[in-house]
Amino acid sequence: MGGLGSGNNNRWANKTDAFHKLDLSTFKREWFARYRSGAMTWSRGGHKIASINYHLSPQSMRLTYVSGSGDNKQSIDERFDLAFTPQHFGGLRWWIICKSCQRRCRVLYGAKLFRCRQCYELTYPSQYEFIRVPGLPIAETLKDKLGGEAGFAYPFPDKPKGMHWKTYQRYERVYYEAEERMEMALMGRFVSSN
Repeated sequence: MGGLGSGNNNRWANKTDAFHKLDLSTFKREWFARYRSGAMTWSRGGHKIASINYHLSPQSMRLTYVSGSGDNKQSIDERFDLAFTPQHFGGLRWWIICKSCQRRCRVLYGAKLFRCRQCYELTYPSQYEFIRVPGLPIAETLKDKLGGEAGFAYPFPDKPKGMHWKTYQRYERVYYEAEERMEMALMGRFVSSN
């Protein structure tokens, strides 16, 4: 029970990494007390692909953004209430209340509207990994951050202008260590299947 392939996984379900992610941990708690406003952008390969404006208050978070394009372009202005639950050793945990299902969540995912993972019936990409390799998601993220093509079939990108060599070499080391672990996992899977 609970092994590889168990459970009711829908192979065609949308994955969380295909949506814009708005994580409550991105915002510092004092920003809410100071009624801070700002903008958040998403980029892929160094190119801006989306942005939203946020307005924070101690009880809510307001998001304003444009959804769609051309004739389907629509201005969205939504206010999300915040909830708080006490922690065992003191302090409070902050939550966003989803506009559709009224559930508490820490992360909203953006499609036409920002909603929780359950509302969009999203799954995590790790639910479909048949070979688990420690550090692989981090290596993929670093490669994307440097503007490289996804996957080990493409070379590690060159150092971007302005990045310190020490930082670039650390990223490169993490990537190649993950690539080596991936090769070992694939070899192990190939050997065990024969």
